[in-house]
Amino acid sequence: MKPYNKRLMLKIVDNERSDEDRILFVPDDYKEEERYKLCGVLEVSDDISFLWPFAVIESHLIESVEVSGETYHFAPVSAVAMVCDSYRRNKND
Repeated sequence: MKPYNKRLMLKIVDNERSDEDRILFVPDDYKEEERYKLCGVLEVSDDISFLWPFAVIESHLIESVEVSGETYHFAPVSAVAMVCDSYRRNKND
């Protein structure tokens, strides 16, 4: 798969909080949508220059497309809020 029209193909980095990190406990079926998601950049369209391996993306602009049982995530380059060249899962890493 290859993105077009100034889009990035993404892999969403799992940054779910554990129950120990939560300040407020909510019902199990409650799903809070984060405003931003950390994503690995897998591929970029040919009409943009994007050199960063990770980006923080506005979550409401991430599009998920399922093709032949595979799910692909895309976002326009304008959805990028911040970029970084490395990612550590925990502060202690």
